[in-house]
Amino acid sequence: MVKKLFMILLILMVTVSPEKSPRAADTTIGAHVKLTVYDYKDGKSNGKKGNEYAGMALSEMILYFSGSISDYLSVDLQPMFNTVTGATPKFGNAIGENKYTNAEPIFNEFRKAVITAYLSYQMEMSFGIVKPRFTWDYGTELFWEEEINGGKFSCNDYLGAMHETGIELYKAFEFSRFSLPSYFYVLNGGPGGQKNLFNDNNNTPTVMFHIEPEIGPLRFHSSLARGKWDDAGKYFMTRYAAGIAYQWQNLSARTEMAGGNWENSIPARVMEHATPFGFYTKVLYRVNPWARFMLHYDYAKHNFNGFFSPLPGEEVYKTITPGVQIEVAGGSMIQIQYDIADWTKWKSDTENETLKFGRLTVGFRSTF
Repeated sequence: MVKKLFMILLILMVTVSPEKSPRAADTTIGAHVKLTVYDYKDGKSNGKKGNEYAGMALSEMILYFSGSISDYLSVDLQPMFNTVTGATPKFGNAIGENKYTNAEPIFNEFRKAVITAYLSYQMEMSFGIVKPRFTWDYGTELFWEEEINGGKFSCNDYLGAMHETGIELYKAFEFSRFSLPSYFYVLNGGPGGQKNLFNDNNNTPTVMFHIEPEIGPLRFHSSLARGKWDDAGKYFMTRYAAGIAYQWQNLSARTEMAGGNWENSIPARVMEHATPFGFYTKVLYRVNPWARFMLHYDYAKHNFNGFFSPLPGEEVYKTITPGVQIEVAGGSMIQIQYDIADWTKWKSDTENETLKFGRLTVGFRSTF
């Protein structure tokens, strides 16, 4: 009942003094393509040496279809196709044992599928499969411009990533000394760790706030989401994130942190909550108009095992990634990165698994 009231209230806002869409006459078709040209890993899994060459692949393709329905409504569709190669080393497998041979692109999901209404007071409301701006690295896809393989913090449905169906309300507040872009969400509230779960799982919506203050060369953001994760609607989920970014001439730096609490979500452990936490720091320096260097430190810790359903145990991921981006044309670049990974998984207090490896990846990204 609560969710229905939220939906009715926000949808009715569309009819209140709408403003004309700034894109009313535009229809756009585009795509984002990611190609892996070279991918080689060498290291140890539980002390056992191994290596692997994953080869070339069309890793990801996202199509963009956007256009106006009327002067006050627009639509944005982003179907995604990708390959699942198993190229990333996994706990319990020797490096080179978990690679799949079938790299045929298949439809994965809609990254975004929304209708946007332009309301009075320069507000915008989108509803459908939204992509919440929970973090910058994933929510605004900044890592696309910096590396082929996203970090364990960012591409993590318990930390930096969020996939949801719902409503997004946006307005930018302008003050004399700073601006404050603000977002408010009413979401279906997937339980986390299941990025394809867009459908309702209980009758309680997840509510999320996101703000991005900008003061001179500094940008900040803060996100807070609260809802219930289980089908019965008994247990709360709270997620939070914050970040700061700085730009000075050719030097830029950015750091974000995120965490959460899923009540009573670890099976076989009565009343134990899943409490993931992580952060990353990136420093980038542009040496000329077409080349930029990057240094990235990524940290993610789960007080459980797994990325899709919490199991008893603990995991810690520490990764250092130097890299370079070489622009070859507008919207197209070659990306080179070398991941230095030190990952540990505890099955119990005395039994663990380790992954220590280096991974050199050369890829090509193009957005048009």
